[in-house]
Amino acid sequence: MIENELLFLGLLAAGPKHGYEIKLQLEEDLGPNIGLQIKSIYYPLQKMESTGLIQKEVASREGRFPEKYVYRITPQRKNKI
Repeated sequence: MIENELLFLGLLAAGPKHGYEIKLQLEEDLGPNIGLQIKSIYYPLQKMESTGLIQKEVASREGRFPEKYVYRITPQRKNKI
């Protein structure tokens, strides 16, 4: 598991989050303190979803805008954290 995935799991351990929330927390809270620069969070999230670490659920859809997703740790993985 790469470091980014561990960071994402740590953030999601507190509860489900939108991708944008994850990105903001990484950029504003963690980035300045540890020198982290992540260009895209969605590829690692997609990879983690395909391996069963997290699951993605549709949170909402407003008008013509794309669906918004919430990411959470899968129940079987949460028991191991």
